[in-house]
Amino acid sequence: MKERTLIDHLRRFGFSETEIETYLTILEHGSAKASTIAEDADVSNRYVYNVVERFEDRGFVEANDHVTPSTIVARPPSEVVAALREDLERIESELEDRFNAPTELQQDVQVIKSRSTAYNRTVVLIDGATEVLTLSLPASVVPKVRDDLLAAVDRGVLTLVLVTGVDDSVDETAFDGIGNVVRVWSEMAPMLLTVDQQSALFMPSELISGEQTDNGAISLVQDQLVPVLSSSILGNYWQISDETWVAEPSELPRTYSMFWHAVLDAALHLRDGGPIDARIETRDGETIDGRIVDVRQGLAERTTSRFPIENTIVVETPSGRVTVGGHNAFVEEYQAAETVLSQGDTRKNGAS
Repeated sequence: MKERTLIDHLRRFGFSETEIETYLTILEHGSAKASTIAEDADVSNRYVYNVVERFEDRGFVEANDHVTPSTIVARPPSEVVAALREDLERIESELEDRFNAPTELQQDVQVIKSRSTAYNRTVVLIDGATEVLTLSLPASVVPKVRDDLLAAVDRGVLTLVLVTGVDDSVDETAFDGIGNVVRVWSEMAPMLLTVDQQSALFMPSELISGEQTDNGAISLVQDQLVPVLSSSILGNYWQISDETWVAEPSELPRTYSMFWHAVLDAALHLRDGGPIDARIETRDGETIDGRIVDVRQGLAERTTSRFPIENTIVVETPSGRVTVGGHNAFVEEYQAAETVLSQGDTRKNGAS
């Protein structure tokens, strides 16, 4: 009865009953010649050689061809179970991805229960970023996504990273370069990722870090709500954390579709001595040309913003000074659609 149950369990992994009987014979011997296995399992030698190839692919056995006559060696059951567990985890991840894949009938908000799916979705979002990503994540998770973050920075994506749960034992230089600006905080915070102001992923830090939790992740695709989430990082956790890394600003001239990136680079260039000129196409179709005389921002240290999420460029034009903000700006006079920054002529005094 016990052996019958074992055979039924193994059949669930796609093996026929004859294959299972052959494998159990190998397991009982531990190591044996193909002819011995064939005789005891009541199958042909050819059948044994054919089925052993499949057993090898699944990690059940090893064919020892280095001795004469060759032998077939059963791998320890613990290793076999580990191999089966890996297969099941891969299957689970693929099934979860299909289950959670957005369709026209699904809503913009999805709940993800699987840790592997949450991690895969994190990597997919980071790798798909084209303009900006903001991310708060536990220090223990950084090594898993480090290469993806470095690649995002190399692509020219404005990458703002807050690493949480950083205690005295952590070498903060390990976070250098994973963002244009990197900040650290000793406390833990939820993991929150926003990409291109359109997609977001929110989860308790325990889910991604591997700790036990019954809570899942929330995936969101909504260009009206995602900017609110990215602002929550900058407006809350960003302000009480410590800056550990700021990348060199982009070489100029450069054209920016993401206004925050223009703000950060303008602030860093002005800090280095400037001057910087700007040509800004507004969302109303106007063109603003002039010299940047002030930048109000809270993205990098020596912050100059009057409130946490203020990102403003002040431009001196022939008609006077104007203030420009990004999409959904509410205190500036203009909203930028595209910004071109260039090194200013030091012989000029303003734009007039």
